[in-house]
Amino acid sequence: MKTCRALFLLAAIAASLLAVACGQGGEEETGNQAQTSEPPLSWDDQSNSEWLYRSQYKTTMRHMWLNANRIVAAGSGENEPSWAEVEMFATDIHWRAELYASYWQLLVAESEEGLFALEDEDRIGVSAQIDKVSMACDSCHAATWSPWYLRVNEGTLDQWKSNEPRPHIAVNPEPNPPLRTPHLEEMKLICDNEVDLRASLDKWDLAKMEDALTSIRNVATARSAFWKPVVENSATIMDLAQRKKREGLSEAYGGMTFGCLACHASNVGKLREINNPVPWTD
Repeated sequence: MKTCRALFLLAAIAASLLAVACGQGGEEETGNQAQTSEPPLSWDDQSNSEWLYRSQYKTTMRHMWLNANRIVAAGSGENEPSWAEVEMFATDIHWRAELYASYWQLLVAESEEGLFALEDEDRIGVSAQIDKVSMACDSCHAATWSPWYLRVNEGTLDQWKSNEPRPHIAVNPEPNPPLRTPHLEEMKLICDNEVDLRASLDKWDLAKMEDALTSIRNVATARSAFWKPVVENSATIMDLAQRKKREGLSEAYGGMTFGCLACHASNVGKLREINNPVPWTD
């Protein structure tokens, strides 16, 4: 009797092991299929490795492109416009454009103040304005550069997530340098002028400092001019949408996107694809 029970127990154990083995084999054979058939928790997984290298400026530009195209979809054609959508997307464009315009306007103001101080041969005033010119640039960088260009890397994030402070990182390697577009060349020009300003301040070279401040002011003035029609016409679109008035909508859209097209033509060049807003359709 004991022998029978022992044999029965061994048979049960063997059957269990066989079932486990078969189950594991089945998972191996269908593992890839199971992985691909299950939807992810989110398509936007917020992974830090992807976010670290993403230019915040390019993200903003893509949002504005999306907004402009949605305004056309919601406001043009024969049907009554979806006024809430027109206002919503115009408002987002307006806020973003106003912010970016403010960076350039600040740089214009600080460089002009530097020129006034230079005219008065006010060494302390000139020195203070050079610092303010640098801060005007840096405030824009904080909003537009990728975390990687702001000297944040995976190690930084790991320590922050552990509530540990991390010292400032002097330099991050540049694994994939950006294309040398006209935009980047102008940014380099401003940076070179800033370096020249500090070197010329030590030598009190008035002529070189005037050239550098004038160059910075001229670039910033031109950039501010590109944003002006975007800011003004997006505000007009917002107002028309609030009043549910179609008259003037296509003209305001054309004026708004003119600023986009002019800036792209001047600053992007032929090195990469340009996302221009779609034209208005009646």
